Amino acid sequence: MKTRTLLSSLLILALLAVFTPVEKVQAASFVVTNTLNSGAGSLREAIKQANDSDGEDFINFDIPMTDPGCVAATGVCTIRPSAILPALSGGGTNIAGYTQDGAAWATESHAAVIKIRIDGSLVSGCGTLCNGLTIVSAGNQVWGLAIINFPNNGIAIGKVDTPDANDNVVAGNYLGLDVDGITDRGNRNSGVFIGLAGSHNTVGGDFPINRNVLSGNQWSGVEIHGSGTTGNVVKGNFIGTNAGGNASLANGLFGVRIYGGAQGNLIGDIITGGRNIISGNAGSGIGLIGVGTEHNRVLGNYIGTNAAGWGALPNVQYGVHLANGAQNNQVGGSSTAMLNLISGNEYGIWIDNTGTAGNAILGNFLGTDASGEAPLGNQVGIAVENAPNNHITGNLISGNLVRGINLVGEKTAGNIMMRNYIGVDISGGAALPNGYDGILVDDGAHDNRVGGIASEERNVISGNGRFGILLSQGVDNRIIGNTIGTDWSGTLDLGNGSDGIYVTDSSPRNTIGSSLPGEGNVISGNGEAGIHLDRADECIIQGNLIGTDAAGKHPIGNRFGIVIVDGAQQNTIGGELPGQGNLIASSLQDGIYLATFSSWGNVISGNAIGTDWSGTLDLGNGESGVRLDMNASNNTIGPGNRIAFNASDGVQVSGPDSLANLITRNSIYSNDGQGIFLVPDAHDGIQPPEILPVVLEGGAVVIHGTAAPGHTVEVFASPTDDGEGKIYLGSATSEPGGAFRLAVSGAFPEYLTVTATQVSRGTSTFSTLHLSEVSFVFLPVAMR
Repeated sequence: MKTRTLLSSLLILALLAVFTPVEKVQAASFVVTNTLNSGAGSLREAIKQANDSDGEDFINFDIPMTDPGCVAATGVCTIRPSAILPALSGGGTNIAGYTQDGAAWATESHAAVIKIRIDGSLVSGCGTLCNGLTIVSAGNQVWGLAIINFPNNGIAIGKVDTPDANDNVVAGNYLGLDVDGITDRGNRNSGVFIGLAGSHNTVGGDFPINRNVLSGNQWSGVEIHGSGTTGNVVKGNFIGTNAGGNASLANGLFGVRIYGGAQGNLIGDIITGGRNIISGNAGSGIGLIGVGTEHNRVLGNYIGTNAAGWGALPNVQYGVHLANGAQNNQVGGSSTAMLNLISGNEYGIWIDNTGTAGNAILGNFLGTDASGEAPLGNQVGIAVENAPNNHITGNLISGNLVRGINLVGEKTAGNIMMRNYIGVDISGGAALPNGYDGILVDDGAHDNRVGGIASEERNVISGNGRFGILLSQGVDNRIIGNTIGTDWSGTLDLGNGSDGIYVTDSSPRNTIGSSLPGEGNVISGNGEAGIHLDRADECIIQGNLIGTDAAGKHPIGNRFGIVIVDGAQQNTIGGELPGQGNLIASSLQDGIYLATFSSWGNVISGNAIGTDWSGTLDLGNGESGVRLDMNASNNTIGPGNRIAFNASDGVQVSGPDSLANLITRNSIYSNDGQGIFLVPDAHDGIQPPEILPVVLEGGAVVIHGTAAPGHTVEVFASPTDDGEGKIYLGSATSEPGGAFRLAVSGAFPEYLTVTATQVSRGTSTFSTLHLSEVSFVFLPVAMR
């Protein structure tokens, strides 16, 4: 046995030199030959000897099966100290559990075989020092032990005075579970605790032999605590699972917790072998908690899944929890190697509390399996509650059971979401729905931004079971530059099940799109409305493509383009300046549907409704271009809308109490119904004017006729006899006797119509078509 032990120690020494080199060059070996609490050959004595040695030290194991603490049938030897073991204080001590006969480190396909168990069930009366091993010096390594049942931590690392507890390695151990890899024998606190400014320590490594299994502990698998505790790395471990990584063996609180101001630590790695499996924990997988807890990184882990990344092993609460003032931490990164798979949990990521700001959630998979093509949902992918100024960028957030992202609370402000795929698979070309909504903004969340100013900043928010975006009691938020309801290219229908964007429940002053290049959204293919305003006031909707592809040329219709109902007031749809108008086309029903008496003060101007921006392409909505229903009153349609090619009326108004809607200075033509249709009694039955034969006066064509006194008469010309009004020529006010006249110079088409508007009543239909006797003027000769 001695020969095997010496050979094993040399092999361990070689491995340590390759994977975790130490500075000392001379090695001394101390051999544990029994399971006694103290005396010659005991672990306690070996630690004392190593502490007193100046060189590199190895503590090897060569305990015979005849020892009372060993079981020959299993080959396992149990050391049960009756008091705490000495701290590793000399530095450079390597405890090599794999030197015990029969032990073997883990491989890609097999868990480690541990033969040395250190059981703390007899230890008591030592307060916070009741750890399995305590490391207060630098350059120590602990391999191949099962450390269980201690009143505090399995292993604690932290300086007391000097030397610093830096550059230590804990690898290849079972901490909190028994040697069989499945039985819970948790330490009362954590598997590994690093604090008191212990820095640049490594728990695990990049290869299977480095893998710790840290499970069953009453607090956490790993805890990193306190200001000055920096540069520590936790990688390549199974945390919260059995040794096979395929079943839960929960730590009671967190898989890994970094808190109390610890900074600059790393959980995971960009190397596949450095991936932690952090799953099955009774609280959260990872916690980044507290003021001063900053600049920590979480990279390349599987959080809430099995080791293969295709089955769920949920953390009961959150995959990653950032809270209580943790700032400027990073979860994921800009490359595929940095992404975390965070699936199967209650919430994938939860960010909460006022000071929890400046954190970056980058490039992760939340709610899918490792392929990004199949669902493995959290309940919610990411939740931000009363936390400001965090960035959610470049993530795949799909397959979650309820929602992709929740933004909730009055202090949830200044958060930015861009370049995410929400409700589609990793290709962006197939639906992978979140069960309800892509994004929820609720409970006073304000001044957040969904999307960006350039195409590469847009989110794809498509394929979700209900709404793409739900704004409920959200204020002053901006939704710009996104693709909502199509694939990433904006050419294929991947509609959300209900509305693309639903704004409801007192959600004022939200902005959807803008006049600036790249800030308009493509909102197409959705099962209900592209945009639905319900009890939403003072919202601005500008520069969007609603019902077409990203080029604005091909139909991908919503059921409705825009719906404004149930008390939505003083909203702006489009605008008179360049770029402010929306293209609203190809809806199965109306382009814009505005209903109920309490929906007032809305302005619809500068839009293309049923056609492209050139006004020549037929992209007609399936019913009316604009429909005002259920006594909607005091709204304005115009100026500058182009309303054409719709299957019913250009504008339809219904309801006997529908009053004071102004339809002004639009271009309305080539609709299959009437240009303007008033269902009987709408607008108080206002009648259109009558056009009399035009006359020439002083080189101008005078269009004149009769109307009700004091009405505004708008005059239109059209190149066809469709009875609508394609070209707005101007307006006049009818005199007390009812006469009106408008002088027009230059060329215009020969078919004329007029409308009458009275502010308290509204606008009439177009008049009877009039064929102009004169359609342009050459001075001094007038011609037909």
